[in-house]
Amino acid sequence: MFLLDGSINFRRDSFQEVLRFVSEIVDTVYEDGDSIQVGLVQYNSDPTDEFFLKDFSTKRQIIDAINKVVYKGGRHANTKVGLEHLRVNHFVPEAGSRLDQRVPQIAFVITGGKSVEDAQDVSLALTQRGVKVFAVGVRNIDSEEVGKIASNSATAFRVGNVQELSELSEQVLETLHDAMHETLCPGVTDAAKGNSHYVHIFHPFLLTFVPL
Repeated sequence: MFLLDGSINFRRDSFQEVLRFVSEIVDTVYEDGDSIQVGLVQYNSDPTDEFFLKDFSTKRQIIDAINKVVYKGGRHANTKVGLEHLRVNHFVPEAGSRLDQRVPQIAFVITGGKSVEDAQDVSLALTQRGVKVFAVGVRNIDSEEVGKIASNSATAFRVGNVQELSELSEQVLETLHDAMHETLCPGVTDAAKGNSHYVHIFHPFLLTFVPL
């Protein structure tokens, strides 16, 4: 499940770069014969369902649906509300979730700024339910908040601008591949999502782990 910040944290052209990044991820991880399901929610102060896990069954259909997403805009982003919406409305059998069948479940959040409400508790609830929460922070968001959104340090990333998203793909895809094959260590979070988070800070020629 992708949860994308559609507020003014991203301008319209920057949001198109976010969608391109999402399409590249789907294109890379989805191989012939796969039964991967993808859903997408865009949010500002409120979430909007773009499509559900159950809606499409082929890579082409999913990528076409991503390309049709229209930028919402809006003054504020509430990542907490977006994640809670995923928990209640998307990670359920009625929406196509196969969590009860022990199929790996991933929430992939891309945000460009601080949430109006702290999202840590909702992310923790998803993690405890068995959903791995990835968080990619872009531009105007600090590493601490990215760490609070992600399930653990391995799934927290931050880049300086949307142009660096494409450079980040390899690092994200490696970790995503592990998560899809359940090779990431199970458990709640790093020190119960406390103060021991590290976030992948990405620069075009340097990947470091920075303590918060």
